[in-house]
Amino acid sequence: MDFFAFINGFLAWSQTPLGANIVGPLVVVLATATGIFLIKCIRSVPDRFDRWLKRRVGLI
Repeated sequence: MDFFAFINGFLAWSQTPLGANIVGPLVVVLATATGIFLIKCIRSVPDRFDRWLKRRVGLI
């Protein structure tokens, strides 16, 4: 299956009223989930670094 043909078909479908009603909220949900995931990953960096540092000091 040609990937670009699939994308072009999807973009054409998403311009229809039914497609827009499905794709619009889906994009909002995916953007929100991605934002939450990135925030959690960024906030966990100091904790992961502290755990790594404690293991490193224990090994030396």
